[in-house]
Amino acid sequence: MISPERAAEIEDVIHRVTRWARTQSWGPITEHRFATTTGLEVEIAVGPPDWANINPIDPGTRRVVTDGARVLHDPTEILATLLRACRI
Repeated sequence: MISPERAAEIEDVIHRVTRWARTQSWGPITEHRFATTTGLEVEIAVGPPDWANINPIDPGTRRVVTDGARVLHDPTEILATLLRACRI
């Protein structure tokens, strides 16, 4: 998970190499979705660390994770813990 400020910096870089597809709020998470010229979609989810709480795991969060979430930056392994818990 990254801060909203860092997410804005990353989003700026992504805007330079992709086209924006949408921004949508999903409860505590804000999704920023982009598409590349090859059709690949990139999603950045920005939200508070407690979104990844595993006691209990929110059904919507579980669905997102088990539908193919890939974590690119997780220095404190909050999301790694969530992914493991969803796959049990």
